[in-house]
Amino acid sequence: MKPIKDIVCCVVDKGLFLHVARRLAREYKKVYYWSPWETGFPHLKDALVGDGYPGLHRVRSVEEVVDECDLFVFPDIGFAAAQLDLVKRGKAVWGCRRGDELEEKRGKFLDVLAKTSLPVPKCDRITGLTALRKFLATAKDRFIKFSTYRGDFETMHWRSMADDESKLDAWAVLLGPLKEEFIFYVFQPIDTEIEDGIDTWCIDGQWPKTVIHGMEAKDSAYLGTFQNFADVPKEVSKVNTVFSPILRSYGYRSMFSTEVRITKQKESYFIDPTCRYPSPPSQVMMELISNWGDIIWQGANGVLVEPVPAAKFGVQVIFKWLREEWGVFDIPPALDRWVKISYSCKVGTRICVPPDKLGIPEIGWCCAIGDTIEDAIKRVKEYAKQLPDGCKCELHGLPDLLEKVAAAEKMGMKFTTGPVPKPASVI
Repeated sequence: MKPIKDIVCCVVDKGLFLHVARRLAREYKKVYYWSPWETGFPHLKDALVGDGYPGLHRVRSVEEVVDECDLFVFPDIGFAAAQLDLVKRGKAVWGCRRGDELEEKRGKFLDVLAKTSLPVPKCDRITGLTALRKFLATAKDRFIKFSTYRGDFETMHWRSMADDESKLDAWAVLLGPLKEEFIFYVFQPIDTEIEDGIDTWCIDGQWPKTVIHGMEAKDSAYLGTFQNFADVPKEVSKVNTVFSPILRSYGYRSMFSTEVRITKQKESYFIDPTCRYPSPPSQVMMELISNWGDIIWQGANGVLVEPVPAAKFGVQVIFKWLREEWGVFDIPPALDRWVKISYSCKVGTRICVPPDKLGIPEIGWCCAIGDTIEDAIKRVKEYAKQLPDGCKCELHGLPDLLEKVAAAEKMGMKFTTGPVPKPASVI
């Protein structure tokens, strides 16, 4: 097999996982980068993602470099047909193939889950907004999920008709003439405070012996550590074991992350599969593991490679920038590998982030690693202080993470053999 230093790779992305391409550029001979930009009226901001970053070579089409590349890496979902075509052409492909339907199609995932030994969350599938409005007239405390169109919809916590009726009116406008065709998935709440999961990769149904076991403070922070797969709480690891043959049937060779809600009765509800690089914690995983080039190259060729840890713990916190206009700033060179910014390009030394029509302020993550939880958190707080004016880090999620770890350990789900700092210690 070709040595890592001689690999020519093309990363096919939508902009979110730019940090994956940048990480591989540290190990491979050459890394091309392509993200979709073609529309009837192209936008400059779409055609420049990844441009100007050292080690990356932005291309206008995958076909420009297909004959030169040894490897194609798909960090995101939505490119199944392209992956299968490249496989037919004899190329090594790191990607989920058609396994992305488990994440993209909510109904498909529930149907697959129902055929396993895992419990299925209680869910009503409702077609059409009129039927949904009738169903929700007396319903309280529900979670409404959707398929495929995450740019239009995110999971919504429905409180009551009195509190949230205006949301239904907004959906009527958004869906227009399709409002009676759309399928809504309405879930009952799962009584637990523990949401756990494994972040790892799967090669034809096989898992590494060492995985990353972590917890997330939703949309603000993440804390993860290495654990032997055999030592991960069985309430979490059983999901991966059950899904091994399912992923094998897809020819799956990519990242796979789980979100598992665990009740006091130790029931494991697998609520969401992530069939791509997770965000978080893929940002800190790029630094927490030192042999990504080998993992991906050999994995794309069907060989499972174990991770080589660079430290024991990883932490990341989200940071924001007001997106009414271009954000243009310098990141101190010492922080370059610890700051992961999506949908951006570089002009000279300056990182440039285009405005967002929805005004979404989250532009990246600040990461740190360490051999203790305390050390990793201390470092990420130091890095956050060095970010340029205008970047706001969400450090408030760190105490929440430590509270979740403490709650899990009280239930007998061991996160680490070392000490866990008190939440107040990181404020």
